[in-house]
Amino acid sequence: MDHGHMHHHPEPVWDSNLLIGLLVFSIVYLLIIRFMDKKESEPTRITNLQIIAFFVACSLFFLTFGSPMAAHNHHYLSVHMLQMSVISFVVPPLLIYSLPYTFLKKLVSLIKYPIVGVLFFASIFCLYHVPPLFDWLMSSHFLHTISHIILFGAALIMWLPFTPRLAGQVLGKNERKYMNVMMWFVMPPCIFLFVMNMELYAMTQVQDHGKIFSNMIDQRLSGVIMILLHQLSMLTNMKANQLENALTNINVTKNTRWTS
Repeated sequence: MDHGHMHHHPEPVWDSNLLIGLLVFSIVYLLIIRFMDKKESEPTRITNLQIIAFFVACSLFFLTFGSPMAAHNHHYLSVHMLQMSVISFVVPPLLIYSLPYTFLKKLVSLIKYPIVGVLFFASIFCLYHVPPLFDWLMSSHFLHTISHIILFGAALIMWLPFTPRLAGQVLGKNERKYMNVMMWFVMPPCIFLFVMNMELYAMTQVQDHGKIFSNMIDQRLSGVIMILLHQLSMLTNMKANQLENALTNINVTKNTRWTS
């Protein structure tokens, strides 16, 4: 294992290449929704709230991976797990929500068994936190990047059925059951980090007097960050789903009265 690589800390700088990439991505998004809005009817057009969700997702991604903080992801386990939590629990539901409704409906039509997406993500998520595998992934920048891309893709699949505007028609009465599976299958690694009384990963076992808190506090903080972001994201989506369902019912009632 290349421990020299694992504990080499780049200079804390703002990542201008990532910023340019996200700006190009944002321009493409705005052009696509402008084009699609001309073809859509009023109820399925992109709302300002969806556009805000898109830019919040991009901003959080940049702050997590492109700010000077990102340089410490091999130095502090908590920074690394914050990055991983953002691409697993925060950015995916925001990005999905920001997409055009007609496009999402086509995507959702491919999902026959939503629960498989949760189990797929949970399996990868749990494997990622197995200490020998984690240390191996962290030993190479390429492997580290690939693992994050796979986690992000799996997270998108997991969050897709649970996103506002979709949860009602995809999950229906099983929405609460889906949320419970998300919680019980994804939470164990987070709790594991918090409760263990030994340092689990090679990146935290190297003595580093430059750290502002101990390795054990760093490890426990990692677990707390993951638990908080996971729970906060699930609750936010659940509340948004309830609000979306309420608004849909109001519109259906209005239309029924109008037609009758």
